[in-house]
Amino acid sequence: MTDQTEDKGRIQPRRNAAAYLRSATSYAPDSTEYPATKEQSESIHAYAAKHGIDIVKTYIDEGKSGLTIQGRDGLRSMIADIHSGAAEYTVILMRDISRWGRAQPDESAHYEFICRRAGVDVLYVDEPLKNDGSVMSSMIKAMVRVVDEEYRRERAAKAKAVRLRRKARKAEASTETEGVHE
Repeated sequence: MTDQTEDKGRIQPRRNAAAYLRSATSYAPDSTEYPATKEQSESIHAYAAKHGIDIVKTYIDEGKSGLTIQGRDGLRSMIADIHSGAAEYTVILMRDISRWGRAQPDESAHYEFICRRAGVDVLYVDEPLKNDGSVMSSMIKAMVRVVDEEYRRERAAKAKAVRLRRKARKAEASTETEGVHE
């Protein structure tokens, strides 16, 4: 492994990174594997290889909702490592902004702020923006966070409506069956 990489004709020092992966659920209800984290890892490793970044640590939260930090040991451990100064990396690679979670939009901004304050950059490998601290980047991230939250709310409302319809159909079918047996 070399100490440097060439980027557009300039020699850049290689950087150490942590990868953070989170998947709320597996694709199949009976699956014990989380293909989403595997896909995230592949995307992050490809990005790292292309940009001369060495991944030295990976934090994973599989099967963990993004609605709360509770139970998300990977995220909690990463933030603790950064707070304590024990982080062996200067950048975190994530698939996209939503990996922080889908709680309040300002919560994910808070985690990113903690990292940046400690000198750890955050790069979103599948987002079409350069997370460079510019006003434009900050505005785009804020909009993405709000859109993600709205999307989550809409999905939750639709899922609730489906559950209620199923419950009503089940109750109706049960009532019809009881009437036949009388």
